[in-house]
Amino acid sequence: MRAVLAVAAAAGVWVVGSIAVGLGVESAAPVEQITDDVGRIAWYALPQFPVTFLMVLATALVYGRSRLRGALGAAVVLAPPLVDLVADVVLSVGADTPASVIAVRALCFVAGAAAAWWLVLPAREQQNVFARAGR
Repeated sequence: MRAVLAVAAAAGVWVVGSIAVGLGVESAAPVEQITDDVGRIAWYALPQFPVTFLMVLATALVYGRSRLRGALGAAVVLAPPLVDLVADVVLSVGADTPASVIAVRALCFVAGAAAAWWLVLPAREQQNVFARAGR
């Protein structure tokens, strides 16, 4: 039940974030910027960072920090944003979106998910990550 609530929290953040990005672009972005590759990166790719960050954060907090130690915790918390990324890449490729926009969006996804994951991990687990990296 906890996993279902966590995924529902991620879906809620995604809906609100998608609406906010869509309305923000529609109301604030000049048409010249939306048609330019750099403008697409700024208006469509970069917002992936805070949306993914908040999705992972909300999912992890609803699921419970103490449950994040295992693979199941990682799967529950990281699966919703990963589904969002895969769907976005598939739709972007189908719409002939430039590779630079897709790549920056994927990088923003990874950065947002990693930052939120690091923030919600218990302190003992954060130290273990550094210990494993030093080997």
